[in-house]
Amino acid sequence: MESVDRTSQPFEPQWTQQLYGELRSLADAALSAERGPPSVSPTDLAHEAWLRLSTQRNTVWQGRSHFLSVAATMLRRILVDRARKRAVRRRGAALVAVAPDALAREDDRSVDLLRLEDALQQLERRDARVARVVELRFFGGSTFDEVAQTLGVSVITAKRDWEYARAWLHRELAEA
Repeated sequence: MESVDRTSQPFEPQWTQQLYGELRSLADAALSAERGPPSVSPTDLAHEAWLRLSTQRNTVWQGRSHFLSVAATMLRRILVDRARKRAVRRRGAALVAVAPDALAREDDRSVDLLRLEDALQQLERRDARVARVVELRFFGGSTFDEVAQTLGVSVITAKRDWEYARAWLHRELAEA
């Protein structure tokens, strides 16, 4: 089997198809963040992300971690777009309340995606790397080793950023 991590490869089905199973798992994990019944199936979410990723013509894939990093961003965008459309369809109906400690405990991932997105945008303005850690861990299901590799930091820095982000988001989501 050919190694997936290569440098400067275009979107090539022969190596990226190996990553589809991982993308499907990421979609499943990302959907576990939604409260209530899922808005879309993990397979449909993975397919939508796959289609969007495959049409990126100016992206030069740097390997597995780069692909999965971009996939995490794509999953976040798709889920937030879907949440916004649901909110519009309800004509501004109250959104599901966020458990303020949703990111404080690893086992509880239920959160209002629109509120999380707003908080992540604020965090991104404050510290883009820390916000990226949340995106990779929460939406992408990345391990600390993968986060560290993707961001070019040490594993301990990735862990510290995660702890900071969880505390910061906990406070922001609790205040709203």
